[in-house]
Amino acid sequence: MSLELVLLTPVLMVFLFMAIAAGRIQMARMAIQEAAQDAARQASLSRNPQTAQSRATQAATYTLANQGIHCSTPPVVKVGVQDFHVPIGQPAYVTVTVTCAVPLADLAKIPGLPLSDPLTFTMVSPLDYYRGR
Repeated sequence: MSLELVLLTPVLMVFLFMAIAAGRIQMARMAIQEAAQDAARQASLSRNPQTAQSRATQAATYTLANQGIHCSTPPVVKVGVQDFHVPIGQPAYVTVTVTCAVPLADLAKIPGLPLSDPLTFTMVSPLDYYRGR
């Protein structure tokens, strides 16, 4: 009985750590997706590309902090602002991509598990047709 327990304990611990890592990555995915959605919405409400980049970065950073997600490096927020130059009355969109490297270093006991997992989400939000740009 004790021999089986000694042999199974490391295997069970690896499964436990893998379940924790999978849960952490899934929670981070949902938070980063929400951050990208919030950032796209804030960027679409802006009047110019500079304000869109600033507001999108603030929104993504705030959402990630509010969700308790700590990136290994500061999150990267890229805003596609080329449609800000589309004439009024024509459809235009703003695209925001948020990238965050989710730290997994504290779970390094699992062989082959990376120290961080970079997750990226892209969201699109429409610009108002008749708003001044």
